Amino acid sequence: MTRYDWYLTGDVDAFLARAGAFLRSRPAAHTVPLTVTENLRSHGAGAYGDARPEFGVLEGPAGRDGTRAVRAAYIRTPPYPGVLTALTEQEADALARLLAACHDGTRGTAPDDARPPLTTAPDGARPPLTTAPDGARPPLTTDPDDARSPLTGVSADRHTAEIFAAAWQRTTGAGITLRRWQRLYRLGELHPPRPLPPGRARGVTDQDHELLARWDEEFCAAVGEPTGRGGHAWAQNRIRRGDVLLRETEQGEPAAMPAGPRRSPDRCGSWASTPPRPCAAGAVRAPSRPS
Repeated sequence: MTRYDWYLTGDVDAFLARAGAFLRSRPAAHTVPLTVTENLRSHGAGAYGDARPEFGVLEGPAGRDGTRAVRAAYIRTPPYPGVLTALTEQEADALARLLAACHDGTRGTAPDDARPPLTTAPDGARPPLTTAPDGARPPLTTDPDDARSPLTGVSADRHTAEIFAAAWQRTTGAGITLRRWQRLYRLGELHPPRPLPPGRARGVTDQDHELLARWDEEFCAAVGEPTGRGGHAWAQNRIRRGDVLLRETEQGEPAAMPAGPRRSPDRCGSWASTPPRPCAAGAVRAPSRPS
């Protein structure tokens, strides 16, 4: 049987040094890991909450040149669910057992004989994850004794989510609940609506902090998402970065909040929150830019 091994780390730079090229090879499918890791690098390990982030890399067997290709990746920024790239049943089962072992005492315990090996070297030493002669890439570490916050769920393609959930249930005895379906749409050519909806878009200032914080918390509550560090921290970061706008009615009343990520050659995306008020209907149909 072909041997594959998962390694965990809490270091985003170590994770990207090994898995970055793999994630960038499919930027659309891996848009969430690319976006989240970029935010962590830009704003620190506490960008999404107080609990430490967790990253995983799945490597295949060593090739003739001694390198081990990355086959899959896993990230988690508590309190948010984990995010998985596509996995086979065997790969999902190995990850479920490893995470259960690392989360001992919180969400179940994997039997000792069921835990996947943390190393492949005969002497138990973890093999190097770099082929650079100077060892420039930071090593990944796997520490099953390191306390981690409970795994509350995963986000992945349908097949991967189903097989991981089944593996997690077998390993921990936890129940399974389908939370939501999501679809990733490909952005084609933009066609501004005609006629344009009334109103205008403007940049935000510190005076908008309370409004942005409230809308963010209302949105998270409406879709059942955790608020991470909370609406106030989100608003503060967005105002500082300048990547959120307010769409206003002709009367100057805030109606919607379009936002986008930091620009990157590896990813592109945006979202808009329209509070459930009649005045906001249709406000985000138009591409927005400050007037």
